[in-house]
Parts: sequence; structure tokens; C-alpha cells
Amino acid sequence: MSGNAEPSLAVEKSETQPKALPIGLEDLDKANWNISLQVYVVDILNYLKSREAEFSIDDYMKRQVHLSKSMHALLVDSMVEIQETFELSQETLYLSMKVVDFFLCKAVIKKDKLQLLGVSALLIASKFIEGTFPSVKLCCVRGSRHPKMAAAGLFIALRMVGEEQAWNTTLEYYSGHKLVDFAENVATLYTVLHRKSKDDIKTIRNKYLHKIFHELAEVVLMTTKNLFEKPINLTLCSNTAPLTTL
Repeated sequence: MSGNAEPSLAVEKSETQPKALPIGLEDLDKANWNISLQVYVVDILNYLKSREAEFSIDDYMKRQVHLSKSMHALLVDSMVEIQETFELSQETLYLSMKVVDFFLCKAVIKKDKLQLLGVSALLIASKFIEGTFPSVKLCCVRGSRHPKMAAAGLFIALRMVGEEQAWNTTLEYYSGHKLVDFAENVATLYTVLHRKSKDDIKTIRNKYLHKIFHELAEVVLMTTKNLFEKPINLTLCSNTAPLTTL
């Protein structure tokens, strides 16, 4: 044998095993810990959380004097249609929405550039996520947010499927947020869900009528008052006026 020994590929056990969780918390990664790169999940989430403040989304529609909320809704609907037509992944759709939101936070545009923005965002997202890219020409013819809003969406989903304690200590640990941190986001998002859908915005509803998404569009909404397990005083977690419906 050669005197030059091959470098060892072994990884220290302490680097491949999940970190011990506080007592009483469920290990959400345990079942998948042998999957390649699973050991980096916690570090990746911590990194993304540290970058959160640099890419936050505000209420940019107040500054978009040339656009209306209906125009924005139609843009989102058309982007979903393109995503389904070209069979792009859900991650591509979500990233493209983030690109649109972030751009509109930084620049005021006219309505004739809105579709161009949506198509550009989809192409940028496809470059990061997909192996192939949709045709720009076809896209033009055819054609989410902040982690606290993601937490709010998860909380609402859990409550709608019957979870009484939808936000427990395990979710607090993994997300880094308590319910009071995003309660206002829950109320805002749920108000949107209660709005009557418009006849010309059908793609999103049809998408979530599919069995793949558990026919979510057919789920009956509970009242906002019953959404929380117990009353939440929003004056303790925001500077805005409290919502009496809570």
C-alpha cells in the first residue's frame, strides 16, 4: 500500500447528531435526520431569521398611486396560472411573490409595467429553483412573506383543521415567535380570507380546490372571535389600535 493514507471522510458524531431540545418539546426533525444535509436545518433557519429585517415587506400599496388592490390581485392570479401552466414548483411561486412584494416596496410603477414585473419575478425565481425556465413570450401571453405572516398562516391552518392549541411550545421553539408576536398578522390575514372572492379571480380558488391541497378552498371559516383559543390583547404587541373582533 502507498504510504500516503487517504483522508478520512468520517464526520464527528457530535456534528451529525441533532442538538438536544429543551425538555418537553417534540423533535420535528427526528424522523428525517438521516436525510443528507439535515444537520444544517437549524443553522439555515437561524441564518434566514437573522436576515429577516433586511427584507421585510411593508404596506407598499399606499405608495403605489398608479395601482389598485384589484390590479394586484389579478397579477397574483395570473402568476398562479403561469406557475400551473408550466408546472413550476410551489417554492418558485412563493419566491416570485416575494420578489414582487420587495420590488414594490422599493419602487413606484405604472400599471402597464405590472405584468412585466410579475413575469420577471417568475423568471428570477425559476433561475434559483427550477432546472429549466419558462418561455418569456409564453409567460407574457398567459400572464409571501415575512416569517411572522408565515407563522400566522400556519396558526390559522391548524385552527381550521381543529387543533385547539394550535401554537404550542414546540412551534414557539422552532419559529422563535410566540403567538402574541404575530397575533395582529393573524387577524389581518383572516380578514382577507373572509372577503368575498371576485368573479375574475378564479385561478387561485381553483388551485386550492384540488385534492393535492386538501380542497382548502372548501374549508368553512370559523369566526374571527373563535379563531384564538383565548383572548389576545393586541395593544400589548403592537402600536396599532386593538381589533375588537378578537
